[in-house]
Amino acid sequence: MKLNIAKLAVGVCLTYASASAAIAEQITEFRDGYVTRSQAVWATRIVSEPISTTTCRNANKSQNISLGDLVVGGLIGSAIGNKLSDNHGAGTLGAVAGAWTASTNKQRHKCVRETTYTNHTEKYPSHYVIHVRTGAQRLKFDSSRPYQINERVRVRVSSEFSVLR
Repeated sequence: MKLNIAKLAVGVCLTYASASAAIAEQITEFRDGYVTRSQAVWATRIVSEPISTTTCRNANKSQNISLGDLVVGGLIGSAIGNKLSDNHGAGTLGAVAGAWTASTNKQRHKCVRETTYTNHTEKYPSHYVIHVRTGAQRLKFDSSRPYQINERVRVRVSSEFSVLR
């Protein structure tokens, strides 16, 4: 007997639920609204900025004087000495000066470019919370762009309702 009453109760509940679901409706309408407030929601991110520096130093080349440097310096000095003067021995003096220049300490300019990164945090607007007034209703939604106060917007409003007996 208890089992029959329980089955009957379940059957009545299912009938009532299906009947009220059949009466339920959804209404979707478009309304004009006006923005009353626009709030930015801020987020932070880490930004890395490169800083490049160039460091130059003079490197002495006093070691490993090659025979090739001496010969080339002597030949260039001899040619310059012969061109500048027709005097006897000017080419020899140029060759000696060229060889001496090649054998002296040579200064080389060596530059190194280094890049380092500095990190800092910055705030940026992640999204906006928009408050809208449509008639007597006040609505709130998220937006990827800001709206101006009193800007007119078109809003789609959906309502579900059912008739209860």
